[in-house]
Order: sequence, then structure tokens, then C-alpha cells
Amino acid sequence: MAAITLSGLDEKFVLRIKQQAAVNHRTLEDEIRHILEQAVGPDPEEMAARQKAFLASIKQLQAQQQRERTTNRPRTTAEALIREDRDNDRGRL
Repeated sequence: MAAITLSGLDEKFVLRIKQQAAVNHRTLEDEIRHILEQAVGPDPEEMAARQKAFLASIKQLQAQQQRERTTNRPRTTAEALIREDRDNDRGRL
């Protein structure tokens, strides 16, 4: 892991970051790391992988919902009567 040394920082500035770190229950180093991560933004490759996984989960959910709609949906009265009639005709053949 890389290390960065910053020199020439104003003491008041460092104190503000320390106070912010305390409010967020982080060490000074963790707070600076968090600030830098927020400033730079997420890793594009990581975001692409997250988006791909998210879209895959949505497609899975949509497929599951479609299966549930087509297999477990209640039949209308007409559908039920037609199915019953067809089932009864099969016994006559």
C-alpha cells in the first residue's frame, strides 16, 4: 500500500480534520483516507462490476416475478370453465 506525506499544513486545518475525525469516530488517518476517497470517487472498474451485479439481480427478480405471474395467477371464471371442459373431454377420447 502506498504512503503519502504532507508537509506545510496549517495547524488550524489539521485541528479541524482531527475534530471532524472525532465526530465521525475515526482516527485522523482514517478521516483523511475517507476525505480522499470521497473526493476521488469510486473506482470505475468496481462501479462497473457493482452495476453488472445489480442488473443481473434485477433480471433474476423480473424472471422470478414473471414465472410467478404465469404459474400462480388465479384463473378467471371463463378460463376455469374452459380448463374444466377440456380436462373432462380428455377422458372421453
